[in-house]
Amino acid sequence: MNRTCRHNGFSIIEMVIVAFVMIVLIGLTIPAAFRVQTQAVQMKDLNNGKQIYLGLKLFATDNDGRFPWANYDAAFGGPATTGSISNANAAYQNICPQYVQLRAIFYVANSVWTPRVPDENATTAPLTQPGENAYAYVPGLTTNSNPNFPLLADAFSSTIGVYSRTLGEKGSLWKGKSALVVRVDGATRFEPCNPKTLRIPGEADRPDIFAPGRGWIPQAPVNPL
Repeated sequence: MNRTCRHNGFSIIEMVIVAFVMIVLIGLTIPAAFRVQTQAVQMKDLNNGKQIYLGLKLFATDNDGRFPWANYDAAFGGPATTGSISNANAAYQNICPQYVQLRAIFYVANSVWTPRVPDENATTAPLTQPGENAYAYVPGLTTNSNPNFPLLADAFSSTIGVYSRTLGEKGSLWKGKSALVVRVDGATRFEPCNPKTLRIPGEADRPDIFAPGRGWIPQAPVNPL
């Protein structure tokens, strides 16, 4: 009597089909996961900007409408009586911790400017060391300044006003495509960069929105430490 033998397991064709399906699924899953991660970082960046602005606005309310105008002076407990803003950290120290309590508000994952997650239990004063702040600051402004003036933004490359599309370089958080900008009136949004100059476009006679003078911002922005 003839008997038909059936082998348990997959045939070669079935295994090829399964492998193909798995490759397709992985190819669909990885980009989706990356998009979700990117959106989460963008949301954190956006919320940080709003919280920093709120701290700056509260500071200005207590200081005749002036946003931080000089480096923080620990001995004085506020802006120094002389000098100017040398870096963004020194400006933001004026709002920590009285107006902004969490160090994490100045941290953005994937930013070269902030390579480490901040320690909220650290005993050192906030923003005194490099790597603690991912945001540039525009000195010399008040609540009565042009509401469209930029007040803070994602930190730049080594060149003020210019971002980078090269991952691993400062200013490359969004690959030179856009950057978070917070205006004097509190408007907070991601603004597109010019793909050629990697700057956020200004008026026709201005290279970017961070170029001072001629009726625009009185001083150039400063990067973090």
